[in-house]
Order: sequence, then structure tokens, then C-alpha cells
Amino acid sequence: MARWRGKVALVTGASAGIGRAVARRLADEGLRVVGWGRRAEALEALGEELEGRDFAWRSVELRELAQLRAAFDALRATHGGVDVLVNSAGVSGDAPLVGGD
Repeated sequence: MARWRGKVALVTGASAGIGRAVARRLADEGLRVVGWGRRAEALEALGEELEGRDFAWRSVELRELAQLRAAFDALRATHGGVDVLVNSAGVSGDAPLVGGD
């Protein structure tokens, strides 16, 4: 993991489950982690848990194109881009895995 220290990692679904665990681990390993998820309260709590590490978060509904574009624009402006993508966001409810919006 040493070669990734200081690189920017975008983790979707960072508010819970696997995404949250991955965001925590990458921050512990010295990556600059940007966590996206729907639940601002959970992301804020993760930010408090990761105090002292390089972690930024944003509440984003990934199915909303305007929100997604704004989030990428903000990420580029503040971090320059993404070196590592962990796409761990899930879809809740009755949305089908294949063929869903």
C-alpha cells in the first residue's frame, strides 16, 4: 500500500458496510479518501472517527446526474482528480440489479 500513500481514493457507498470499512482502511493506510454516500449523518460520523486522517465526504445521490456532476466538479477542484475508485454504492429498495435505472 505504500505506493498509494498520498493518492486520492474515491469511495462510493462510504456511509455504511463495505464502503465504510474500505474508506476507513484506505485512510489508515495514508490515502487521501473522498467518501460519497447518501446519508450525511453517517458520513459526518465517519469523518469524526477518522479525525487526523485525510478524509473528506459529500452526500451524493449517485442516481441523480446533476448531483453526480456537481460532486465530480467539486472533487476535481479540491483534489485534482481520482487515482483509486472503489465503487461500493448499493441500491436500496426493489430496484432490479440488471436493467434498473
